[in-house]
Amino acid sequence: MGNVTINLLSDDVVLRTVDNHAPETWTGGANFETNVKNIMKYSALNKNGHTYKAYYTNGKFKIAVNINRDDATDIFNGIVMGNEEVTIDNGISITSNTGKGLAQAALKNTVDNSKTAYINNGTVNITGANSGSIGLKVDHGTIENNSLVSMNDGIGLYGSSGSKISNNANGKISISSPSQHGIGIAGFLTGTAAQEYGTDKLISNLIATSGGNLPNTIKTIDITNDGEIEISGKAVGIYADNTSTIAGFNNHVTKENAVVNNNASLSFGDDSVGIYAKKAIVNLRGTGTNDISVGKNGIGVAAEDSTVNLLTDYGFQIKDNGVGLYAKNTDTSTGTMNVKYTGANAAGVVGTGAYFEMTGSPITNKLNINVENVPNATEGMIGIYTKNGNFTNEGNVNN
Repeated sequence: MGNVTINLLSDDVVLRTVDNHAPETWTGGANFETNVKNIMKYSALNKNGHTYKAYYTNGKFKIAVNINRDDATDIFNGIVMGNEEVTIDNGISITSNTGKGLAQAALKNTVDNSKTAYINNGTVNITGANSGSIGLKVDHGTIENNSLVSMNDGIGLYGSSGSKISNNANGKISISSPSQHGIGIAGFLTGTAAQEYGTDKLISNLIATSGGNLPNTIKTIDITNDGEIEISGKAVGIYADNTSTIAGFNNHVTKENAVVNNNASLSFGDDSVGIYAKKAIVNLRGTGTNDISVGKNGIGVAAEDSTVNLLTDYGFQIKDNGVGLYAKNTDTSTGTMNVKYTGANAAGVVGTGAYFEMTGSPITNKLNINVENVPNATEGMIGIYTKNGNFTNEGNVNN
């Protein structure tokens, strides 16, 4: 092909497909085109103002140069990936002024969330985002954040279909001006349609064969936070929804398939929720003092059809009409939660340690709940508030 010249006559022509490749380090479009030319042995590539695509699958890919996601001439933005372990190198920035993050999905029939991954050791800085924008997204994959994901709006880290997300000890997620509720980490059972990979594929097989539940060891959602989540305005620090509108999906998953581990402090403003979980296991590890702090009308942990486990003494700080733990059809482990009210001393304004709501089976609280009324509010504090159903309290309430 040494005498062949390639002329692009339209956009999105596939120039290269690479599968099961050796680890590749991305150092820029010019180097990429030189390498492709050397491999394909053509004479010249005339793009004629058009763009092309390249496919990378089943390999490891390191980004070692800054990427502007808005730059149509940046060849990286024409790469389509699947089952790629992508590392953003230390000191490298992924930027966008139009809300574009990085997203990748597993390939068909893949049931291994380690194959599709983002490992962030650099900076992801997304502006011009809206509430639906996402910094790093995987569908049946893994995200490890070891550095900074910064956005003006939207969701920092997102995973579905059996994804594993870790905001590690040096990781930080920052959302500066959310238009609705900024979300630090979001995990979902699935999307709006069943996919042919990950836990979607496993659940679809159970439906087709009239099988039982997905084994407890297989996780549809797996979130761990050991780092910092900073959200101005309304916030949900961690959001996990292990339910679906797809026919039959809910019948084959249990709360044991989804886990949220929070080992770091969370502090948010008014109308915020530290952790929201539906049909999941929530494991909390803290110091016993102000581990989750929320402003007026805030909730520390809101859980529905779930189990909340305290692995240590755990502390909540709440303000006007705030709630430390809201548990709907949700049981608890043993342990001690300390709830400090620091809101206004005004008529009709209270704080609640734990609010239990039941619409199905009876619920038993095993937690000891210590409440502290810092401003000596005349309305005082409510240790436990219950609504509907049969409730048994096996813990102690102290003030």
